[in-house]
Amino acid sequence: MMKKTLGILVTSKNHLDKIIGICKAAVNKNIEIHMFLTHLGVMITQDNRFHELESLASISICNVSFEKYGLKQPVTGIKEKDYATQSRNAIMLEDCQRYIVF
Repeated sequence: MMKKTLGILVTSKNHLDKIIGICKAAVNKNIEIHMFLTHLGVMITQDNRFHELESLASISICNVSFEKYGLKQPVTGIKEKDYATQSRNAIMLEDCQRYIVF
């Protein structure tokens, strides 16, 4: 049986509590989570609670948005290969069974 997957596109800085809650619920149901942060969504990397997502999801960050908002690497839990282009989001959209946007 194929593992269930959930893609989460984050374009807003306002929903970190909801995102963490959804991720925890999904992990409890053995759902694999892939997340892409873009536009203002990259700002959640600056929130003290962002580290809670590290063990819950595979996270990629739009490098153009990250630089646009003056953010600097490193971000805890994000590897250099995880700073990517929008093509990473397109791949996530194609590969995940479910996809939600914040």
